[in-house]
Amino acid sequence: MKKMVRNKLAVAGALCAGIFGAGNASAVYLDVVPQSIVPPSNPVGIGSIVQVDVNIGDLTDFSAPALGAYELNILFNSTVLQYSGAVWGSELDQSLLGSFQQQESSGAGNGRVNFLEISYDDIATLNDLQSGEFTLFTAYFTAIAAGKSDIVVEPLSLSDAQGNALTVNQNYDSSVSVVPVPAALPLL
Repeated sequence: MKKMVRNKLAVAGALCAGIFGAGNASAVYLDVVPQSIVPPSNPVGIGSIVQVDVNIGDLTDFSAPALGAYELNILFNSTVLQYSGAVWGSELDQSLLGSFQQQESSGAGNGRVNFLEISYDDIATLNDLQSGEFTLFTAYFTAIAAGKSDIVVEPLSLSDAQGNALTVNQNYDSSVSVVPVPAALPLL
């Protein structure tokens, strides 16, 4: 029990160190990838579900640096898309202890959802088992009106397993176009 508490405190310290920029920074990238649009078409029709993966990369497979914690916002046009929910990835939970996950969607009506995740895994486990590229989470949106919505990742803090800040080298954002669905043709 003491070891688990100590690990949780170390990870909380890692997030704080990442926020305040302690240690050496490694560069990573974040991208937003529309993985599937239901029904599959581009542009999408009003009422369609848009599934977007938020990924991280340029870490090293099964070696340091590994991602230990992150906080970021997803920004979107709330007059075109409505946030529906998210499914978390699993790379910050290598030893099945779980991770602290917090999603703040009270700003979704204004086009902002905040995501925070802190791994409970120890440093060695994250460094030895985490992939160099993976999905942080998958966000779901419903197309509610015609128009275009950029989907932007706004990184607030990323830290490695030891609490050193990770720098976002590149951001790959995305966009979704929504069009009115044509009325059904009358049957002859």
